[in-house]
Amino acid sequence: MSYIGNYPEIQQYTLAVDKFNGDSACTEFTLSRPITDPIAVEVLVNNVQQTPDEAYTLSAGVITFTEAPSTGSNNIVIIHRSTTVFTKVQVGTNDVQDGAITFSKLGNDVTSNLLANTGVTSGTYGGESAVSVITVGDDGRITSASNVAISIPTQYETANAMPTMLMLSGM
Repeated sequence: MSYIGNYPEIQQYTLAVDKFNGDSACTEFTLSRPITDPIAVEVLVNNVQQTPDEAYTLSAGVITFTEAPSTGSNNIVIIHRSTTVFTKVQVGTNDVQDGAITFSKLGNDVTSNLLANTGVTSGTYGGESAVSVITVGDDGRITSASNVAISIPTQYETANAMPTMLMLSGM
């Protein structure tokens, strides 16, 4: 898997200035860039800075003034503040730091979609009358688990059947 998400896109702009001629009638002007954020530009009309959302709005690269700017030659100046726009629509493996993605963030996707079922059932293996037998594959995953009953020969099943050792003393 080389990417998580979409491919990265980087757009780099140099600082730009748009100039328009006011005519005391027109309120809409098309910018050289598709800016939509009103604070991404500095707007001057007759060298007076205009307040975003009060004096103008922006939508799809079109600035709309609340009042038509006065008549003048290049008396409307729009300075684009943002010089670089980064649009990350895809995160690459180089973008993710080691240890940044935890199992809890991946959740059920890892166990249900990526890991093949080994057939091992959950449970407790081994105990007083059984020994657990576990097989681990090359990838470190348990591939089989079972119980094997502990077999005690009948001669050792009772306490009296234990071998007796005689201690001789005084000889």
